[in-house]
Amino acid sequence: MFDARFSMLDDRCSMFDSRCWMSDVRFSMLDDGFLKNNNIIMENKYDYKQLDVYKETKGLVKNVYAYMKKFPKEEQFALCDQLRRAVISIPSNIAEGSGRRSSKEQVHFLDIAFGSLCEVDCQLDVACDLGYMSRDEYGQVSVQIQKIGAMISGLRKRHLGK
Repeated sequence: MFDARFSMLDDRCSMFDSRCWMSDVRFSMLDDGFLKNNNIIMENKYDYKQLDVYKETKGLVKNVYAYMKKFPKEEQFALCDQLRRAVISIPSNIAEGSGRRSSKEQVHFLDIAFGSLCEVDCQLDVACDLGYMSRDEYGQVSVQIQKIGAMISGLRKRHLGK
């Protein structure tokens, strides 16, 4: 069970109206991917945790954090700090976008995730040039970055209907 706390947008809306949000409602997740509230069952359309691209980006976060442990201490509040923010932004924006109602909004957050992915690639390239990671290490993570980029692009095209 988890709390879903949202602001009420319109008291006249029914619970199933997409313009409304529920206020202070308890939900439980059923095995078939539906949310249950009292005796009302609602489909959980925005389950980002099931997306392959989300799972892959979490793996990238773990890998980048592991590489950053090898960086010199003087980079902990410079390059590492920027890299940490950029890499965590990728799965975060995928999750936030999947919770949006319109395809346009979902694509907007996928674009932000893609931009953060490019930022991570740039920062790791610089880290490699500075000798903080080897060319082989950068090559391995670069393959993962390219794969994620293709996955984000594919999801984006799907939302745009192309």
